[in-house]
Amino acid sequence: MQLFAALYRKTRESERLMLELAHRVRQSERRRDEFLALLAHELRNPLAPVQNAINVMRLKNWTDPDLLWCRDVIERQVKQLTRLLDDLLDISRITQGKVTLQRETVDLIAVVAGAVETCRPQIDTLRHDLVVEVPDGPVLVDGDSARLIQVVSNILNNAAGYQTEGGYIKITVSNRPGVAVITVHDRGPGIKPEQMAQVFDLFWQGDRAPGCMQGGLGVGLSLVRSLVEIHGGTVRCRSDVRGGGTEFEIRLPALGQQIGGGSPATEQTDKHTKSKTAMLRRILVVDDNVDAAESLAMLLKLHGHEVMVATDSRTALKIAKEARPSVILLDIGLPVMDGYEVCRRVRQQGMTKTQIIAVTGYGQEQDRQCSYDAGFDAHTVKPVDISEVLKLMAARN
Repeated sequence: MQLFAALYRKTRESERLMLELAHRVRQSERRRDEFLALLAHELRNPLAPVQNAINVMRLKNWTDPDLLWCRDVIERQVKQLTRLLDDLLDISRITQGKVTLQRETVDLIAVVAGAVETCRPQIDTLRHDLVVEVPDGPVLVDGDSARLIQVVSNILNNAAGYQTEGGYIKITVSNRPGVAVITVHDRGPGIKPEQMAQVFDLFWQGDRAPGCMQGGLGVGLSLVRSLVEIHGGTVRCRSDVRGGGTEFEIRLPALGQQIGGGSPATEQTDKHTKSKTAMLRRILVVDDNVDAAESLAMLLKLHGHEVMVATDSRTALKIAKEARPSVILLDIGLPVMDGYEVCRRVRQQGMTKTQIIAVTGYGQEQDRQCSYDAGFDAHTVKPVDISEVLKLMAARN
């Protein structure tokens, strides 16, 4: 009897310890996610005025080659920082099961073109030879175009970064029975056999040959595997350390060919090409980061818009009431009164037709939902893509 009592006590104690451990793990994950969200906001804020300043430079008629080179260097580094930040946050979202795909019919040829465009500055800087082989017709899958571009971009970045200057990269897109395939092959130093099992592990980084570009955070390939699997596909890696380089192969469930008409990517491009140019607007930019507010205002003025600036919530409400802008680009992380409350009060002032766009460092799904609940029309993440903002405004013509 005493033995059973002792076993019972030990079992209950083990259960208590397991519950306590699970609670601590949940607390640790919650603190991690809160930290990543705060990190994203704090890092995106200084990146925003830098990207805005770059866009202003692009609209100026500079001819000095040294200044043009400086501008392009700054832009490449901003994009790299943004990509690293996005990857880190995406890993957090995936581990929480919070990634939702915006599915549509996607042509993988357009996906590869988008990824090449994204990675072209790095590939050209390192003077790699890039070969792209695609079939004549479309290679269609059911997927999220932006996420698939992210997948191929991450593999391309790895292929470029793990080779010394003047390397070789080949991308192939093909249709096989029921399967659409993308392969990326490089002639880098390869991956050792004992390391192959770790290639897709989070935070793992392979050995780099002398002269290779500095590495990232070690999250890119882990993100690749997760996103491919969410799409119902697989990704695998083959490598030869004797000079054959490394090859990544992505397999996705294929859709049948469309008969007649262009591919979805072509149709999408045509739609944007035919869309109306945004009318000149009266715009209010609200951001407590003075550099971010003024640089975005300058950029919009160069596009011909009338722009006002407010760097605090009370001034923003006063200007909105008096000037009645047609568009408000509103930061969320404002002191005293956040952007959500500012948006609600603007709507209460009767400006129901004013287009209010969140321009913020907060980019998690719950942040987007809070924006829409507060009355925002759209949610963009810093550093903002000015073409995205212009398209959003044009869509309201």
